[in-house]
Amino acid sequence: MAPINQPAEQECGELIDLCKKCFELNCVGSFYCDASRPNMHLTGYIYTYNEDEILIKHISPDGYYDGFILIHISDLIRVDILGQYEKRIAALFAIRKQSHPIINHLNDTLYISVMDFAHANNLIVSVELEDSTISGFVLDFNECNIHMQVVNENGQTDGEMTILVENVLSFAVDTTTEQNLKLLNIAQGTARGQEDGSLVPEMKDDSD
Repeated sequence: MAPINQPAEQECGELIDLCKKCFELNCVGSFYCDASRPNMHLTGYIYTYNEDEILIKHISPDGYYDGFILIHISDLIRVDILGQYEKRIAALFAIRKQSHPIINHLNDTLYISVMDFAHANNLIVSVELEDSTISGFVLDFNECNIHMQVVNENGQTDGEMTILVENVLSFAVDTTTEQNLKLLNIAQGTARGQEDGSLVPEMKDDSD
């Protein structure tokens, strides 16, 4: 980490450089975004990135496919690569023969690509806000807003909501959380497209 008397921009630049290295080496990384919970992190491969966003191919602590998570580079406080934990996750992922689906038609704005992928595949999205997390099916979206059919923690549809994209901290698509919600939703016959029709991904706490 840079000395405390050096500009914050340098620290941010070092984090970005490590993300680029993680992508170029195609290695698993651990990404820390919450200063209030310094031991909590997201782990996986970087699918792609731009100057503002990183799309992570998330992997569970047991090495299973765990959807995609889109975060802001500006929210990063720490990045780890090539450590024993990251190597362990990569090994389990390979041993279990896991993989992530391809997201076609990547847009310069990764949020648009992720929402298009979720909408096209009828996947539940979790939208993390400052004080809550909303989950649901994507009904419509543009560069400013996302319109969702809300799904509550029991898998029940719970009305519709429009969220201003600029207030979103992260997007999670098809992680274990969203997969479970969709199973509950389908069991009740209320999935998007059927006639009747701050949850966030669990992160590894390395303090354990």
